[in-house]
Amino acid sequence: MNISLLLLYSLLYAFIHLLPQRLCADPAALVSVLEAAFWLLLLRNVKRKGLQERLLLCRPRTFSLRLSWPLLCIPLLQLALHPELPSWRELPALAFAALGEEVLFRAVLPLAMREKLALGEGAVCFLCAALFALFHLLNGAAAALLTLLYAFCAALGFSALAEQTGSVLSPALLHLAINLTLPSSPEPSAFVVLNSALFLLAYIFKRKGKNKNETLH
Repeated sequence: MNISLLLLYSLLYAFIHLLPQRLCADPAALVSVLEAAFWLLLLRNVKRKGLQERLLLCRPRTFSLRLSWPLLCIPLLQLALHPELPSWRELPALAFAALGEEVLFRAVLPLAMREKLALGEGAVCFLCAALFALFHLLNGAAAALLTLLYAFCAALGFSALAEQTGSVLSPALLHLAINLTLPSSPEPSAFVVLNSALFLLAYIFKRKGKNKNETLH
C-alpha cells in the first residue's frame, strides 16, 4: 500500500463522512455502517503491509501530564458547564469519526506531505490543521469564523498529543471525549476561544519541550 493509495482511502473517508449529512436528516446510523466497513478494509491492508508504526496505529509509547493537562481540561470543562451526554446510538458514529479524523489528519496526510512534498514538520502541522478546519466547515458547522478558529487550534493540540505519545489512539480518545461532551446548543464565543487557547497552549508546550530536547542533544 503506497502513499497514493492511502490518499485515495482518505478521500473515500471524507466522502463517507460528508455525504450522509446531505442524504438524510439523521445520518448517524448510515455513517456508522459505512465507516465500520471502511476501517475494516483499511486496517486489514495496513496490517498486511506492516504500516502500523508509520501511521501511528500502535499503542501510545509515553505520556506526559505536564504537556497534556491543557487538553484534558477541555472535556472536563465542557462536562462541568453542560452536564449532558449524547444517546448511546450516537456513540458508534462519534467514535468512528474521532478515529477516522485522527488517522486522516494526524497520520495519513502528514506522512504523504513529508514523503511526497518534502515539507518540514512545522509546515505539515499547520497545513493539516488548516485542512482539518476546512473539513469541519464543510461538514455543516455553524459560526464559520469560530469553527475555523476552534478546529485549527484543536488540530494543533491533537498533533502535539500524537507526536508526544507516538500514536493516533491518544488524540482519537481525547477527540471522542470532547465530542461526547459537546453541548447540543451552540457554545458561547468566549468558551470556544478558551478551548482554542487550551489547544494552542498544549501545542506550545510540546514545541518548547521538543526544542529543549534538541538543544540538549
